[in-house]
Amino acid sequence: MLVVMMVVEGALVGILRPTSLSGFVAVQSVAQVLNIVVVPAAPAAAIATYLDLRLRAEGSDLEARVKQLAG
Repeated sequence: MLVVMMVVEGALVGILRPTSLSGFVAVQSVAQVLNIVVVPAAPAAAIATYLDLRLRAEGSDLEARVKQLAG
């Protein structure tokens, strides 16, 4: 995820070609806003994967479906 952010930031620098301090501040501000959105996605995906694998290992999801079909 962070590699993607670095590529986006590099693309912004390449496209905008900031030559002043305000240009660099603008690019860094955009990068930080994107980090606020992207960085929490990695732990969220890891937690979702863990919970899904735990549910599948326990088999309780299948048990609930069988009870739902029977009842």
